[in-house]
Amino acid sequence: LEYDVDPSKPYIEKEFLFGNDLLVAPILESSEPYNLKVYLPPQDIWYSFWDYKKAPQSHDYYELPIQGKTFFGLFLRGGTILPLQTRKRKSLSFMMDDPFT
Repeated sequence: LEYDVDPSKPYIEKEFLFGNDLLVAPILESSEPYNLKVYLPPQDIWYSFWDYKKAPQSHDYYELPIQGKTFFGLFLRGGTILPLQTRKRKSLSFMMDDPFT
């Protein structure tokens, strides 16, 4: 385990680390508008993948407002380099030579 388990935080069971630097918090309710409760380990700095905003460091939950086409909460640990291919293409074969940014 990357972090110690805190038994006082029941929402920890609803999120998981993907690798060492991505924290995934799936949306398990369908009501709109919806605030997703996420426990971000306070030992590190975390950023929202969707808007690149820094999440506040605290020992409590962070509430992420979910709207539009956000399908899950995704957070990056501070200092993470995540290579992406951001150009929109209609075919995988067209993306073969696109740079990662």
